Amino acid sequence: MTYFLKDCGREASSPAKDREDIARAVAETFATRPYIRYAVFIEPYADGSGDDSVELIAVPDGRFGVPLVPWAATGCEEFAYDLVAALGRDVDCCLDGCERARLAPIYRAIVPIYRRPDPAIEPANRYLASAKADATIASSALRCHRMNADHVARHAARTVGQSLLATTSAFGGKGDTMATLPDILDSAIECGALFRRGWMGTAAERLEAWMSAAEGGADISGGDALEAACLANRFADELLEKRRTAFRIETQRIP
Repeated sequence: MTYFLKDCGREASSPAKDREDIARAVAETFATRPYIRYAVFIEPYADGSGDDSVELIAVPDGRFGVPLVPWAATGCEEFAYDLVAALGRDVDCCLDGCERARLAPIYRAIVPIYRRPDPAIEPANRYLASAKADATIASSALRCHRMNADHVARHAARTVGQSLLATTSAFGGKGDTMATLPDILDSAIECGALFRRGWMGTAAERLEAWMSAAEGGADISGGDALEAACLANRFADELLEKRRTAFRIETQRIP
């Protein structure tokens, strides 16, 4: 799909003419979007036919998918007009895996033009590692002969928070590990990780309350711990449905 400079609605850079200029503009655009792993440039037709748009294929990180944008048609809408402004030219872009991306190498040469720097994705990777560890701890605490309800409640809430922070970071949002779970949820929704649903706010508040109580030394009942695990798994299912990485808590008790 082509995104036109005339529709950009913002000041654009001087037109990028050569491949080096195009590569610089693409890197500038994706620098704050770690969910894009790399991008390739589709070379113009050898005979000079075709329009003058810059043609790109963007490859997102499969662990995070792409941000949810209302009325999006191609998945490129979140970054397309930033590319247009940075390049100063019309941009025809698509995501890896679509028919256009599969057919392009058959008829045209493609050239790697951007690769995500490793440090850009490190914060998201750390959050994912933490979420996996918290889910494992919560599962173990739940399966103990005498359930450790405090551990279940605390690490169930942390599993949700760390999973949301991972996707928020990958989508260029600023994760705050000191924020409350409802605030973390708001940031994740704002950056396009999830669509807001009516149950989410209440669930985040309940998980936050149980986590705070457990960290404060209060006793958590077994019923509350089980509910915390179920709410955490509901968030995990929502993230997994949107093609984000998430970790479920194993709720099967050992007889």
